[in-house]
Amino acid sequence: MENAPLDTERDVAQQTAETPGGFVCEKCGHVHDAPEAESGQSLSELNPRTLFLRNLLAVVAAGLFLLSLLSDQNHMTFKAIAYIIGALAYFGEVLMLTDCFRHKPSGRELFMPYLFGAMYVILGISYAVGTH
Repeated sequence: MENAPLDTERDVAQQTAETPGGFVCEKCGHVHDAPEAESGQSLSELNPRTLFLRNLLAVVAAGLFLLSLLSDQNHMTFKAIAYIIGALAYFGEVLMLTDCFRHKPSGRELFMPYLFGAMYVILGISYAVGTH
């Protein structure tokens, strides 16, 4: 009974171990980034607003695409605006993935938002000038 660890010793051992890339969680085994304490807006305030704005832009773009299907005369204008708003939604996705450019994920994680964002800008411009 002399060698049995105390409850506080067991809790400290199960929490986290510091590594150069962050902290290794003993519960799940993954490396988590160390929280950054920067002046200005906190992450808990910024991420929900960015997420809401990104989702709102995606819904507006989808609505404009649907409206372009139902419209006979302005379908090119609706599609052009929808693609530009969709590109802004992909920019919001990049903001979410990079934690507003505080975190640098690998290029493989950012490949789709960058590629589709650029493609949406090109498609929006092509519909705006009428070369579809």
